[in-house]
Amino acid sequence: MGPRVFTINLLGDNETYFPGSVIEGNVVLELSKPKVMKRLEIVLTGNAYVHWTEEKTTGTGDNKRTETVHYSAADSFFEDMTVHLWGNGSDSEEMAAGEHEFPFRFQLPTDGRLPSSYESGFGTTGYIRYTLKAAIVRSGLKLNHNTKRIINVNEIVDVNKPWLTSPLSKSKEKTLCCLWCASGPLTLSATIDRGAYCPGESISISTEADNHSNRRVNSVRATLKQVVAMFAGGKSRGHTKNIERIEDIGIEAHGSSNWSNKLLLVPSTIPTIDILSCYILTVSYVLTITLGIPRAIDLHVEIPLKIGNVPYNGEPAAESGFTTTTRDALHDSSALPYLLNQLTSLSSTY
Repeated sequence: MGPRVFTINLLGDNETYFPGSVIEGNVVLELSKPKVMKRLEIVLTGNAYVHWTEEKTTGTGDNKRTETVHYSAADSFFEDMTVHLWGNGSDSEEMAAGEHEFPFRFQLPTDGRLPSSYESGFGTTGYIRYTLKAAIVRSGLKLNHNTKRIINVNEIVDVNKPWLTSPLSKSKEKTLCCLWCASGPLTLSATIDRGAYCPGESISISTEADNHSNRRVNSVRATLKQVVAMFAGGKSRGHTKNIERIEDIGIEAHGSSNWSNKLLLVPSTIPTIDILSCYILTVSYVLTITLGIPRAIDLHVEIPLKIGNVPYNGEPAAESGFTTTTRDALHDSSALPYLLNQLTSLSSTY
């Protein structure tokens, strides 16, 4: 028979922590009758896990077969931390009936990797979790009793880093064709005031869009997207979610449209998680500026950016050792395959 009450309470009901934070609380255990156990303990873990399946077809003709291939990987951010709350761990002892409270205290690491908590919701398994697990450990074949509590951890991402406070720009051109006749080009350039923002801050967007074609552009829009990527066994799986958008009227044929510091509010969302923080799951952000073109593929430019949690202090960009090329590389998701190759040995495939 299990305990009547077995819960983990946190001091001040705080459930969000940062690197270096102290996690304090108590384990409440209520027994209806005395219970023999070896020890009572609580363990703090921090890990990531991804899993998805793909259909793979092999053979031909009558030998053609389709099988489901599983891809999964795990990543751990620190050695499990354990606090012994009661008992010596080796000999069984009897705990008296009634209600008991056992305080505990952990401190999260201040260095190393501590990516923000994340839970996937797109039909695949992907998470970054920090878990408190209390356990009644019993001897022999007797069933242990467990209770868990998930806590939220936010990696500190400072948007005031020098290489993140400079404006970023992208531009692109497209020609519309109809049979043998090519129209004049559509051109689009976009600039944002810096490379990183916090929720509640606004992205200042300036654009220059020229429509030299004979076709009207239906709309001009800016979309902030969250891009999640998971890695296992040399493969990757990802999905993209639109989290905020603004839209303006279109552009007549041979017309133009300019935005001057148009604002897009960054909604509540988790900070950027890069592959150096978590080897198997990343969360990145990109701002896409789009010209909606009827009966043709839209013209768009994409500007990768970071989402942080240390608000912008308004200081101008300082000189640093980062060149423009290096700074762009830090935002460029095309670097992920290279980094993945370097880190393949750190992923476990089942």
